[in-house]
Amino acid sequence: MTMMKNLNLFGLVVLISMVLLISACASTDGSRSTASDPSNSFEQHVNLAKQYIGRGNRNLARTHLIKAERLPVVQSKRSQLYNAYGLLYQTELEFALAEEYYRKGVKSDPQDAGLRYNFATFLLARGRAEESIEQMSVACDDLNYHRRPQGFFVIGLAYNTMSDPTKALAAFNKTIQLNSGFAPSYLEVSKIYLEQEDYQQAKVAMDLYFARAGDTAEGLWQLIQLNLAMDDIESVQKAGDKLQVGFPRSEQATQFQQLTEKMVDARPSADNQK
Repeated sequence: MTMMKNLNLFGLVVLISMVLLISACASTDGSRSTASDPSNSFEQHVNLAKQYIGRGNRNLARTHLIKAERLPVVQSKRSQLYNAYGLLYQTELEFALAEEYYRKGVKSDPQDAGLRYNFATFLLARGRAEESIEQMSVACDDLNYHRRPQGFFVIGLAYNTMSDPTKALAAFNKTIQLNSGFAPSYLEVSKIYLEQEDYQQAKVAMDLYFARAGDTAEGLWQLIQLNLAMDDIESVQKAGDKLQVGFPRSEQATQFQQLTEKMVDARPSADNQK
């Protein structure tokens, strides 16, 4: 169970990182400037570098980072450059270099919320939950930072790895308070309530999740586990059918098939005990 939780956590962190890169790509289209101001050129090159990182073109990303590095800008702005280098080295699995550049960015501008966010997700993916919370808390202290909801979500994931469901639940609920449409938080809330055997609250959270995300493999698997805990076998089968039809190649579909086989194997033993 612990191994599965860690695998799911890693997947969530990777997803958050990819969304971050995609967002960076989408935001560059309007950032191009024809002005000769070095500051504008610097930001243009950094943004283009992030775009190419998101597309997997690391050579062109490097080209623009080198150009940005040569431009004269105030030291605080260089945190944006170090942030992009951190993302680049992270995608190349050069983790020591990625951390080096994230830390350069923190030193350059301690209030750069975007850099702190990236650094925090990096640290959590590396299994360093306490350090991740420290970095993300700084990002979330910026009331104008547009990724505050996702930031609290990452904090919740970190507390989950530290086996602190109370603080994790508080962080997920903060995400919901800031952005009620952020579906993953409801799923994580449901998982916590399920572990606490508060099935009613777990079900409420799942209903809210499905209302926002629709059917997903992970959501249906959570519903299966919840219904199983409530001994509602009919609902287990219904959710399982949806899972196998909608997501036949998913890991969760395989898990459901294994669960079904165990339930079938257990049936004769139960009958013999009567």
